[in-house]
Amino acid sequence: MINYSPLETGTLFMIRAFPLLADLRFEQEQSHGKEAKSLMRNYELVCIVQPELDETAFKGVIDRVSGWVTEAGGTVDKVDVWGRRRLAYQIHKQREGQYVLLNVSLDPKSTSELERNIRYLETILRHMLSAV
Repeated sequence: MINYSPLETGTLFMIRAFPLLADLRFEQEQSHGKEAKSLMRNYELVCIVQPELDETAFKGVIDRVSGWVTEAGGTVDKVDVWGRRRLAYQIHKQREGQYVLLNVSLDPKSTSELERNIRYLETILRHMLSAV
């Protein structure tokens, strides 16, 4: 909020109600070249896996996705298997899919590589990564 106060001479002075934000370069100089720690963020990853996979292949897909998360420096907090459900429309000539929800803590810079890896995994029909 900026207030203007006129003086007797007719000139205006600006009075700031809050301080200006610090300059980014000044903050970098104060850190003395030390790299700032990246913040971990919580995400929900929902995957639809092909329905014809047996139990061991299904667990292998989940382990592979979990491995990509840990390679990126994140953690898998919870894995919730929703089971086999009917899809609203056909995806790759499939009417059903096995749904899995993974609660993940991950660096935001690593999300693009995780999604790229999932996109090339043929056993996953669809996925959605959303920030919590």
